[in-house]
This record gives sequence, C-alpha cells and structure tokens, in this order.
Amino acid sequence: FASKARLRWTPRGEPADVYLNGEYAGLYLLAERIEAAPDKMNLSDKDFLGQLKSKTMIGKNDAAFLIDGGSYFEIKFPVNPSERRLSEIEKSVKDASRALLNNSDNLFDILNIDSFARMFLIDEIFMDMDADINSSYYYSDGGKICAGPAWDYDRSMANMNSDVTNLKIKYPNQIYCAEPYNMPYSGDISCLRYSRLYRNKRFRQRLAEIYKNEYRALLVNTVKDISVLGETVSASDAMESVRYKAMRQRFDAEYYKDTREEISDIKSLLEAHLAFLDSVFIDGKEYKSVWFSAPDFRIRPPKRYSVAELYIVDHRAVEVGSKVENVLGKKMYISGTDTVFDFNTPITDNITLLTKSQSELEADIRRYKETK
Repeated sequence: FASKARLRWTPRGEPADVYLNGEYAGLYLLAERIEAAPDKMNLSDKDFLGQLKSKTMIGKNDAAFLIDGGSYFEIKFPVNPSERRLSEIEKSVKDASRALLNNSDNLFDILNIDSFARMFLIDEIFMDMDADINSSYYYSDGGKICAGPAWDYDRSMANMNSDVTNLKIKYPNQIYCAEPYNMPYSGDISCLRYSRLYRNKRFRQRLAEIYKNEYRALLVNTVKDISVLGETVSASDAMESVRYKAMRQRFDAEYYKDTREEISDIKSLLEAHLAFLDSVFIDGKEYKSVWFSAPDFRIRPPKRYSVAELYIVDHRAVEVGSKVENVLGKKMYISGTDTVFDFNTPITDNITLLTKSQSELEADIRRYKETK
C-alpha cells in the first residue's frame, strides 16, 4: 500500500522460504534495509535518520535519547555520530517535539506536514498498534523533519492478542493513531505526537484531502484484492505449520483459525474501518472513545499497567454529543473517581468507565497485597 501510495523511500520486500543445511527454517520477508545510502535514502551530511524504540530495545552503545511520550529516539544516520552531532540532532528532535506538543505557530516550518499526514493515514488505515510508539522512522530533509519510511506492521489489522486482557483488538470504529491510549494497555507510552497533530486543524484538513483524493481508492482496491489472498496465502500458511508445528499445535485452538477465515476477518475489519474513515474524513463526523473496564483480581492480579487499562472488556466509538449505551448493564464509575457515570450524559471526550469506584479498587488492592 505504501509503495502504491508513493510514500517516499518505501523499502522493497519479497517472501522467501529459508532452508538451513537442507532443513526448512520458515517463511521470512526478505526486506530492504532502511538506511542512508546513495541508492536508498539519499540524505545529505546535514540530515539524520532515526527510529523510535522502547527502552528495552536500546543497547548501551546505541546513539539514542529519551523523548516525550516515553520512547527513545535511536540515531541510524549518521553512523557513530560525534557527541556534538548527537547533541545537535537531539536538540532538533526535542525542539520539534516541544513545538508539536505546544501546537506552536511555526510547527509546520519544523515538520513536513505532507509526510506526517501520509504516514499517519497508512498507520491509521491498517490500525498499527506500534504507530508513533515503537519502530516508527523519522528523518530530516531540507531542514524539516519528515515521517517515514513505512516499517514494521506485524501488530496491525488486529494481529495482536494482548498478554494482559487476552482480548483480540478488533475495534475498527475508532481513530487508532490519535488516541492517547490506542490499546487496552499502554504502560507509560502513548501515541503522543500523532495525538497532538490530530488536534491541529490544518493537519486534519490535509489528512482529509489525501484520504479523499488518493488513499481511499487505494484502500477500496486493497479490500477487493484481499479475497484473492485466500488462494495464495494458504500455501505459505501450510509451510509455517511445518516450521512451527509444536507452537501451532499448542496455540491453534485458542488463537488461529482456518486461513480463509482469518482473511475474511481481515477483509471485514478493513471494510468496517473504511466506512468509519469515510464518516470522519468525508462526512466530517467527530468521535470519542468510551472504554469499559471490569477489574477482578480473582481472575488476574494487578500488574504494572493501570487498573483501568488492565481490565478493559469493551469499547464504543461515540459521535461527539451522543450518548453511549451501557453495554455491561452495571453501575459504572468514571476512572479514578467515586463518581457514578450518568448514561444520559452526552459524550464530549474520551473516557474510561469502571465497574468499581476508586475507593473500592484501592480497598481491593490492599486486600490483594495483604493476601499475597
């Protein structure tokens, strides 16, 4: 999709069956490395290339620094930068981040609005759970910071089973990339830059232009083409079963379906998201997220994530000014308070509702710790 959308410097890739000493080792994507080189990303000596990573992915010798939102920015180019050059790049990135968070008047003198809009839409269309958190690339060109190239989409299109909630993420009716918490758990990181960008009127206008005039037609064709994948992907799925036989036997019943059923799910998911994006970027509707959380420490102990996020059981995207249905049919409390939520109240902002008040949660946590 990124190649068809002519996103700059999109890496090429080809599937490859790999054999080691005659033994089948699995199906891989042989991918072009993202790097600055004359025949790849032809950046000048004044430019830089960097990638967002989590703290656990940063080595002690990596040229990286912490930025707003909890992610680290690792310098990929220049390779082995001097302390002075690293300091200059860090200042540029943090100045841009500060301008973005403050919605400064000169924001788009610092950021290339077109590249960020195009990257945002690709991440949004395919509902990438790592967008603006982990693996995202950024580079400078002509004095401005640009988003891209496209990279790492293994956790897109609901291909994620949360280790915390054990719920498959299938909520096509929300703006993934602009939610402060775009999944039922976020730890200490969030899609901070995308979230702030989406609040900018000029940026949203550019999103709507690109979506209506370019990306929507590509998405419609992509959805049509998905049906053909049933014939071609089945063979690769069979090969994967050979390579990961033990794992597949262990997890098939819980996670994996028939290949054609999975492809049908992906098609339905993208069709639903297409309809939702039409309502946002063509019809101009605005939505907010309502998350429903049902904490129960008997089922799962509290971990490092906030209790509200840990026990998410449902989600509704609600048009601003509309009311939300009480999908659990229980008394619900506004997250972090003892206030009962009134379901006659129009939704005007993102909100998380819990089956327990803050006081009840704190008491439950005390009892859990004492028992433990």
